[in-house]
Amino acid sequence: MAKQKSFEELSLADNYMFTRVMSNLEECKTLLEILLKIKITEIRIPETEATLAASYDAKTIRLDVRTSDPQHEYDIEMQTTDKKDLPLRARYYQSLMDIESTQRGTKYKSLKQNVVIFICLYDPFGKSEPVYTFRNTCAENSSVNYDDKTVKVFYNCENCDKIEDAETRAFLKYVATKQPSSNYTSRLEQLVRGLKVTLREQLYYNNWLEITDEIREEAKEEARAEGAHEKAVEAARNALAMNLTAEQAAQISSLPLSEVQALQKHHPTNS
Repeated sequence: MAKQKSFEELSLADNYMFTRVMSNLEECKTLLEILLKIKITEIRIPETEATLAASYDAKTIRLDVRTSDPQHEYDIEMQTTDKKDLPLRARYYQSLMDIESTQRGTKYKSLKQNVVIFICLYDPFGKSEPVYTFRNTCAENSSVNYDDKTVKVFYNCENCDKIEDAETRAFLKYVATKQPSSNYTSRLEQLVRGLKVTLREQLYYNNWLEITDEIREEAKEEARAEGAHEKAVEAARNALAMNLTAEQAAQISSLPLSEVQALQKHHPTNS
């Protein structure tokens, strides 16, 4: 596991500091206006590290910064490492945002514009574009209107010098270099410095590290358990393939008999 940064080393590019700074409603609103080139009247108070899941046993996610306005649902993510899964993550994030924000009886046409933004310290698609914006289109005829109100935007800090808009360029450069060069980034830097001289904030950060370490260990335990279960299922299937009884397969694999019997229904013996 990579060594955690000390509190003094944190910058806006670090998840903890990004979520703390973006909890400021006005600065979060301004960031959305800069990145999306829109004017927003007001937004909901940003919810940082919002936890979402479709059901109690579904995969849980934590969104860095979640907010909305009357027409849009927003998620802003700070991404420092390339995990090779951003398109799939964006897909899952948007689906859970829709579920969480939609009440029973809501008409589909009432769904808001769903916007997921990833601010990446690297080039997420390797094509040297400073920004990648994705909307669903018809492969056979691009003139066909297919407005499912979903947008995914990936910003590439490595190539931010290519961005024509000065405010956007200044923000991405600030994320990458920690050097403010606009009124907005100077305000963000003041917020970062203000948080870093607060003893209470340092205590919050230490607690956050403990919690995230616990979550990481729980995820590892779940992964190990899932891997062990997959091996047990494979052992049971092999036993059934050898025409052993469900009871024998359960004993060999240590799976519950009911689970082995369910496997047996899809794996009839050759006898």
